[in-house]
Amino acid sequence: MVEIIHATDLDCSPLGLSDGDIVLGTHSEPSDRSRQVYWTWTPEDPDHIHALDFEPTPVHGGCMNAAGVIAVIHGTGEHPEGTVLDVDGRSRQLEIPAGMGEPSLTAMNTSGEVCGSLSINLDFSDSDRSRPAFWDSNGKVHIMTALAVGTSGRSVDLTDDGIVLVWESYGVLGSAVTLWNPRTGGVSQVPGAIIPTARAESGEILGFNRENGRDVAVMSRDCQEWSDLPLNNGFAPASLNTILTIVGNVRSDGYTNGWLLRRGENHPNLLPTFRYHNTRPRHINAKGSIAGHLSTDNEQHVVLWTPST
Repeated sequence: MVEIIHATDLDCSPLGLSDGDIVLGTHSEPSDRSRQVYWTWTPEDPDHIHALDFEPTPVHGGCMNAAGVIAVIHGTGEHPEGTVLDVDGRSRQLEIPAGMGEPSLTAMNTSGEVCGSLSINLDFSDSDRSRPAFWDSNGKVHIMTALAVGTSGRSVDLTDDGIVLVWESYGVLGSAVTLWNPRTGGVSQVPGAIIPTARAESGEILGFNRENGRDVAVMSRDCQEWSDLPLNNGFAPASLNTILTIVGNVRSDGYTNGWLLRRGENHPNLLPTFRYHNTRPRHINAKGSIAGHLSTDNEQHVVLWTPST
């Protein structure tokens, strides 16, 4: 386990991980905790993080694809902006229509397409204003305004074929999984009241349902049936990679612990951590490196686990 950043009385978080172990992250500005600074970390320069050329921003969020292309949200709440930074230094803007806002970015595929969410109005009393959004490689936005069954929804993941994994919600606990093709407008539902967390390039969907208040990790391999994973209740899945290695977290002895489950194994392995810290793995790349977040009441860390550690 490699510590990338250690913040005291500040916030920090990993936002993305490339296949080359480049980490995209943020930390809050010391003089104003509501404003975030974007940075990257590389294994070639492990003792330093490198700030991106954006002003500290009160609106934030981002993602990174396997090749290291970055997308971030910046600007202000009244005028949010989305920017993609290619590895060759070029940049392009993500369209945010007038009258919409609160953008979030969750995933980017190898073509540089991005999925996330937008509020279709700026009425903060409307709790159902969130909709899945997709930006093509030119930055043009497509919005899933008509949901299949939910009253609000957000994008969870995006595969190289341009299909967006959508979590729709309704009522207090209602959940549904939808696959959305932004180019054709095609929508297909996956049966079951599941909260999705990731989709593999080969089509498997990772998610969980709630059983007696405890998360039950499940996977669908055919977009029709869900199978329980070999995990006890409470092992919440976060993400998976191309070879279906799964990471997540579980609450035990008063702390949240990170775990890893390899394909074909029947028991998860706990990830190394610091004593008395809550541990949450967030991203896993093709070779099995994991970027995650560790925290106590007043300390936070961004760390990288590699298969050798």
